[in-house]
Amino acid sequence: MTSFLIVLYVQLNVQYTDSYWQYNLELSAFLRNPPVDFVQHVQSRWTSAETVPEENITQLNNRQYWVTSSDTDNVYKVSLGEVYSMPARECYDWTRYHWPCKHMMAIFQHGVKMRDDLCPAYRDSPFFALDADLFDEASLPTLQMLQVL
Repeated sequence: MTSFLIVLYVQLNVQYTDSYWQYNLELSAFLRNPPVDFVQHVQSRWTSAETVPEENITQLNNRQYWVTSSDTDNVYKVSLGEVYSMPARECYDWTRYHWPCKHMMAIFQHGVKMRDDLCPAYRDSPFFALDADLFDEASLPTLQMLQVL
């Protein structure tokens, strides 16, 4: 069972690379190599954020914002985090997944802040990236190689 899980882990990492998967060229660069469920989550929140007008975003300080939902008129505090503190939100989506919510995406969408403005511990989390230690682009295993294992 353990060898099966290792093969599956490697296989999923290979399948999510931009060398294997044909990503939409309009997709942001930071979404080109994370796990597909993370990409789908962020894309759906990006689409939802399109309903939030820029005037619904109020900057409190360099790292914190109020974002008024266009659906419910609820106001959510969005923190992008600091060097050693994680981002925080008050919405249900954030508390459930701890992945970017539409309120965060609205801040990025309107260019108020960018993904690189997130605290590095969150932005560069291994949960949002492939395991680069498994392979390099030159030695990227194919699915046929993995099926032999």
